Amino acid sequence: MINHLTAWGLPTNYQNPTPEFQLARVLKAHKSNYEVVAESGIFKATLSGKLLHSTEDPSDNPQVGDWVGIMIFDEQTAFIMACHPRSSALQRASVGAFAQAQVLAANIDVVLIVQGMDHNYNLNRLERYLVQVRACAIEPLIILTKADLCSAEECTERKEAVRGIANGARVILHSMFQEDSEEINQYLSQGKTAVLVGSSGAGKSTLVNLLMGTTHMATASISASNAKGRHTTSHRELVQLQNGALLIDTPGTREFGLTDSPEGIEMTFEEISQLSGSCKFRGCTHEHEPGCAVQDALEDGRLEARRWHSYQKLHREQDHYGMDKVQRRKKDKALGKVYRSAQNDSRRRKGRS
Repeated sequence: MINHLTAWGLPTNYQNPTPEFQLARVLKAHKSNYEVVAESGIFKATLSGKLLHSTEDPSDNPQVGDWVGIMIFDEQTAFIMACHPRSSALQRASVGAFAQAQVLAANIDVVLIVQGMDHNYNLNRLERYLVQVRACAIEPLIILTKADLCSAEECTERKEAVRGIANGARVILHSMFQEDSEEINQYLSQGKTAVLVGSSGAGKSTLVNLLMGTTHMATASISASNAKGRHTTSHRELVQLQNGALLIDTPGTREFGLTDSPEGIEMTFEEISQLSGSCKFRGCTHEHEPGCAVQDALEDGRLEARRWHSYQKLHREQDHYGMDKVQRRKKDKALGKVYRSAQNDSRRRKGRS
């Protein structure tokens, strides 16, 4: 089992917490339907009734990249009986839900943040990805695709601008005419798991095909009417690359909301954190106080106004998520009291009858 699943990223020192079930890794996840790989093969799988009804937080359900315990039903199907603890998880604020996190992929070693050098190029969006990836304690790698659509001068200028906000994250330029992925493969070693994130039309599917050495993902052109990308990846899937690494492609994300990410903000905007420490007053809001090092840096050009506004926006969003989370806990606690009270009343009525 160890030899087989090592090819799917199983660490050599992994201890199966549910030895009564067969160990497997989730390759695909779509609502309650899964595809998993185990020692004995690949299976279509669904959640066991116990696991389905005992999970209160949707983010605790198995996701692509998770290690799980399965019970095989026949040659093609199995039940997922347990979801194992994660070494890491890439998540974002759940779209349309109140203060909930959505796990995009589990047990990740590196996140490939893909951004096109065409209309897709956006420093504010890139900072958002960097903040959330670092908040999840995963290494980011920035890949600037479609370099062939820019002049050499524009490519150099944009790459330097990205390096200026990357704060240590590696930045790689890539063109659709490149026939090798050697520079990217340096960060995708055998057995390591990476996940691709980026908006629609950034070139993620083209990159997957290059790294796999085959046409595995469909690709599409940019819409001529609005210069926006078209979704070609409709699901998350874990695949093996030519060099033995593993990769999860994800659908293009229109929203990549922040969760609890103060560390990610501080790491991505390190220069602002350092400036804040030099302000005259503790708890400076960086708005009107005298002796504000941040305002001084904005005035003399050491701090770019665009970057300061991006920092403020992301900080407000993170604070809002934190406040919503507190309110959700209070609401859940109140509902729990109502439920327990109803149960007690029911027991008392039964006792009198």
